[in-house]
Amino acid sequence: MDTVWDFIGKLWDFSTSTPGVALLGILGGMAGNAISGSIQAGGGKEQAKAAVLATEIAGDAQRRAVVREERRIEIAGFVRAARQLLHDLEQTFVIDNPQFDVRTMYGDLMQRQAQLELIAPESVLVKIEGLMEAIDNFLELALTRAPAARAIRRLTAVPPGDPDSDVAHRVVTLLDELRTEHASEGGNQDAIASARAAVRSAVSGLGATVQARVELLLTDTAYPPLADVKLLAVQEVGGALRGLVDVSRTLLGADDPDAPTTATGSIRRWWAPWSWSTS
Repeated sequence: MDTVWDFIGKLWDFSTSTPGVALLGILGGMAGNAISGSIQAGGGKEQAKAAVLATEIAGDAQRRAVVREERRIEIAGFVRAARQLLHDLEQTFVIDNPQFDVRTMYGDLMQRQAQLELIAPESVLVKIEGLMEAIDNFLELALTRAPAARAIRRLTAVPPGDPDSDVAHRVVTLLDELRTEHASEGGNQDAIASARAAVRSAVSGLGATVQARVELLLTDTAYPPLADVKLLAVQEVGGALRGLVDVSRTLLGADDPDAPTTATGSIRRWWAPWSWSTS
């Protein structure tokens, strides 16, 4: 027992001596470095995990931004093409020999629809299908009745005092009477035949353009008045187009002040919490 106490006494004397203090300082420094290294190692692992997480989030954000931008471009192109086709379809009712082909334009619109079917969500595709149906109806109306509408326009445009003025007015009146007869219940076939013969006779005194369209004019009288039908068709296309734009704006976050406007902006927003440079 005395030996143990004697050893402790000598150890205490040594620890309080100059060499002892120096040795304890060295040992303390070594222990501190070991502890600090352990803490730094743990911190390094956390930083590595944060870096991996940031990379994953940034990659996902970039993919979302690319898809969003692709949708924006394709939808905008489709809407622009649809508006142009609507405008040109209306022009077919008033312009002879237009410098555009509505059938070709419709084919281009169908191609754009097919592209959107691969990238757009169902909410947008439903609106596109409704719009295409409305455009189909308007296209059919234009192809069926625009030639006769242009002929009528030519007749009504003959100014008073023109040698053809009286005849043109007479033809328009006969066509209106024939349309009324068609619209009446049952329709008097004798009266219809007589009116058709009167139109053919009257048109023979006009220009070749109207004469060439006499059968179109006669056929058109069997349909309802064009003005009301055309207005309804235009309203249906316009309403369907507005519906598509509204859904697309919601999809793209057009009214969200925090929504990114470009793919680059989207990436920077995701990286921002770590304050890392994107350059």
